[in-house]
Amino acid sequence: NLLSDTYYASSTDGGTTWSKNVKLSDQPSNRHYGQWANYSDMRNDINMVSNNYAAYVVWDDSRNASPSKDVMDTYFGSVQQSAVPASTGTTVLYVVIAVAGGLVLAALILVVFGVVLRSRRAAPKPPVGTTAS
Repeated sequence: NLLSDTYYASSTDGGTTWSKNVKLSDQPSNRHYGQWANYSDMRNDINMVSNNYAAYVVWDDSRNASPSKDVMDTYFGSVQQSAVPASTGTTVLYVVIAVAGGLVLAALILVVFGVVLRSRRAAPKPPVGTTAS
């Protein structure tokens, strides 16, 4: 039997205890077909990234393969581990300050550029046919 499903479990105490398995795949991958058929190899990694709120998992899957269609697809699943905290007024304030600061900085750069450009235009130019010394 080369049918396989993808599951997720987590630990918050260094692996002493584990959460219940959560099935991520909605149907089994048939390893009789696809890139790793005929018992040759099934070592592709399951990749995952997580934070305190969710885990995101990617795996290879040959559910769409057949004897005449040697395909391997990539599937994605996620598990929410805890509620994402609501944005606070402080967070909004930080965003507003960052945007305002960026706008002020951009305005200052434009003013300095304008002053430099204007001073270059106002500098006296030597008469035509003479060289400046």
